[in-house]
Amino acid sequence: MFSNGMLEKSIAFGLAAFATLMIASSTANAQLAGATLSGQVLDPSGAVVVAASLVIKNNATGEVRTATTNAKGLYSAQSLQPGIYSITVSAPGFATHVEQSVELTVGATREIDLSLIPGQVTERVDVNAGTNDVETDTSVMSATVGQKSIVDLPLNGRDWTQLATLQPGVASVRPQQPTTGNSNRGVRGYGNQLASNGHSPYENTYRLDGINENDYSNGAPGNVIGANLGVDAIQEFSVVTTSYTAAYGRTSGSVINAVTRSGTNAPHGSAYVFDRDKIFDARNFFDGPTIPPFHRVQFGGAAGGPIRKNRTFLFANYEGIRQSQSQNFSSIVPSAAARSGQLHGADGTPVTVMVDPKIIPFLGLYPLPNAGLNPGTFGDTGTFNTTGLLNLTENFLVTRFDQTFSEKDSLSLTYLYDNGPETIPDSLGNTLSRLNASRQLAGITETHIFTPSVVNIVRIGYNRSLGEILVPIKALTPSAGDPTLGYTAGTFAPAINAGGIASTGGLGSLRQASVHYNSYQFDDDLAASRGAHSLTTGFAFERIYANAQGKNQNGSATFNPSGNATGLQRFLTNNLSNGLVLPNGTTNPVEARTACSVDTSRTTGESEKI
Repeated sequence: MFSNGMLEKSIAFGLAAFATLMIASSTANAQLAGATLSGQVLDPSGAVVVAASLVIKNNATGEVRTATTNAKGLYSAQSLQPGIYSITVSAPGFATHVEQSVELTVGATREIDLSLIPGQVTERVDVNAGTNDVETDTSVMSATVGQKSIVDLPLNGRDWTQLATLQPGVASVRPQQPTTGNSNRGVRGYGNQLASNGHSPYENTYRLDGINENDYSNGAPGNVIGANLGVDAIQEFSVVTTSYTAAYGRTSGSVINAVTRSGTNAPHGSAYVFDRDKIFDARNFFDGPTIPPFHRVQFGGAAGGPIRKNRTFLFANYEGIRQSQSQNFSSIVPSAAARSGQLHGADGTPVTVMVDPKIIPFLGLYPLPNAGLNPGTFGDTGTFNTTGLLNLTENFLVTRFDQTFSEKDSLSLTYLYDNGPETIPDSLGNTLSRLNASRQLAGITETHIFTPSVVNIVRIGYNRSLGEILVPIKALTPSAGDPTLGYTAGTFAPAINAGGIASTGGLGSLRQASVHYNSYQFDDDLAASRGAHSLTTGFAFERIYANAQGKNQNGSATFNPSGNATGLQRFLTNNLSNGLVLPNGTTNPVEARTACSVDTSRTTGESEKI
């Protein structure tokens, strides 16, 4: 090995506290996943109608919520599933009024005043509800993206979070592409990052059916190509940007709040295949004679329907990605003359050196130049161009189960699974490594209606996020898999860093890391209305475990230029500057473990009308 007496044995491990130091405070209120409907019932003269009965029906599932106006003619219904509703209002001495096509969106408060005309209860007046673009019952700044926009608008990679940029103040932060030897992308998270009104992308909260789904870096969830799948599983989502109420929290940026589709009384489904291939692409200015290989197939299907009409519903969505994409590499490698000891000094003076016999086996990690010599190095180095294939295989699944037990109790279950490993070669074609962003999410929500004006929502959630960065898979060349080149038994060639040429090494010499992030969530919220006021109070609890491990199992060897000797010359003569050795070929990575418990109470009061 590099036995020149200058090698200092040491153990140095560390992984930036990228995941575990971003644990924030309370979660958002359960009402974020539902909608609120309120208003006042009046007669033609403007007088309030007391004790009017309202039947609020979800047209898709048949779920019914009842309400009664109070002494001021006010009504309120909390935590309604987003969708299209009909409102039937009746009172003695008045004709029955039916408000059709009332759209309720995620996290929104919709105010609809209703007017009854004198007549028999058997008489019926049908009205199509108009759309109110301004929420008059809340100061929260938010916007909703509906299911039609999510499905119909073109999305690169079918990532529905891209539509958040349609809202004012929200911009997409171009993700850093994963490259061999650079683990920064994985450490910072793989998802499509969003900046809202100047906030860092890591200050946002992403919620699915009320469960926080931020990844291990506290960033956006997503796969290694930066896409958050599930377009066909999302009914709608809202982006809450400013003027938070006490019901919002956990971070200071935006809240991207999504609700999954549920089964309905009418069975529905879809299937799709999207194919992207180089045969459909035009050759750009920088391409060679042929277009670089690229092939992506996204396929899947979604289906939902009733198990028991008006009571039990099931929805499921599967999406798969199979992608093969070329990545061009250009690296500086020693020339054939340099390998025989024919070099030049930093000033261009010819120098002949004796190549250390212990270095010769390591030269197998450097291919010969195939794109000419570099004049600036007097022919000591050349350029090696190659193309490697990044292969991605991803499977994504979302299921939702809804059960209505009675008019007072309902239950909703959500489960998400996403796993998408991608293999990537190094720049010299020596090794193959794996990148991966996998996650699982499970949530249970129970809604209990004590009275038409008092609703309680209990939610239990679990979010697991796994990040793998440059985990070694296999050696692609004999030198990269030669165990005799390792510092110690069981290891391969260390990371070689010689000034003026590309860094290289054996299997396991790249910086690698893995993060396991587990979030256990529980919150309870109580919404009540009385008189002209509504009150929401509750608490949230979240416990987080995050284990981060960083490895460099082969160690490293560094050859820095010194005086008139270049880094290449010092490498060939085995004149080491510094090195890192792992005793006995074992490693004890730094393990960061964080547990965070939050018990936060919050109360919001809101005056409806006086």
